Amino acid sequence: MIEVETDAHNDPWIKEIIQQRQNEWITNSEPKLYTRNGDNVMIIVHQPEGIIFKRVINN
Repeated sequence: MIEVETDAHNDPWIKEIIQQRQNEWITNSEPKLYTRNGDNVMIIVHQPEGIIFKRVINN
């Protein structure tokens, strides 16, 4: 996977995941986004907090 530039922390699917447990998913670091060319897989990493979000899109 390669790191790409993004505005990942504003992604609506992440907000939907953490909506019910926001106090347990606090992130203060800038996320890093990784993807693989030709795949519909996205990984967003908040390394200091130990939080990884993974999104797989099946068409």
